[in-house]
Amino acid sequence: MHDPRIEPVTCPECGMQAEVRQRPSGLFEEVVTDIQPKCQREPQQGSVLECRSLRRAFFEAHQRLHKP
Repeated sequence: MHDPRIEPVTCPECGMQAEVRQRPSGLFEEVVTDIQPKCQREPQQGSVLECRSLRRAFFEAHQRLHKP
């Protein structure tokens, strides 16, 4: 079995570190790797993964992983 492909992600607003992992099965997983929450929007939106800036960064990482 091959290791998952990993693309690092950084929120352009707060610097939150995360990554998108593509499993050998082809499924994607979004993981926040920062220990300390930094997002200032999180209390208003309910989940740090719903931050518009971080979502945009995840989308760009997904596109990079789709390229061979």
